[in-house]
Amino acid sequence: MKISYLDKVVHVCMYAGMSGMLWLEFLRNHRKFHAPLWHAWVGGLLCPVLFSGCVELLQEYCTTYRGGDWPDLLANATGALLGSRLRVSGYSPTYMENKLPVNKLRVHPHVQSLYTRVYNVPTPGCTRVIHPGV
Repeated sequence: MKISYLDKVVHVCMYAGMSGMLWLEFLRNHRKFHAPLWHAWVGGLLCPVLFSGCVELLQEYCTTYRGGDWPDLLANATGALLGSRLRVSGYSPTYMENKLPVNKLRVHPHVQSLYTRVYNVPTPGCTRVIHPGV
């Protein structure tokens, strides 16, 4: 049995999955620090599309047995957009604040100052100190 454009369907599914997992990682690990939601859009949509473009360019110019393909890039971008859209539609701030585990570790002061500078909020403190490189 031959399915037309099965390759493009696979591209859409792979990039929807990658985008959805990047969104999930952001929502689970960064929203508790009140990181702006546009960071997730960059990581969950823009980065997969740029990655896809780099892969297609490398296939075109750095290999002799593969070629870059505009329809592949379009399918990848469609998958990333679909994954982002599905993740955003399932996003519930109340769920994320109440149901996800909160980091119970006090971070090293250098990491704490970095979080304060990047997210403009203090990091939560608790019981243990994590040292860089551990």
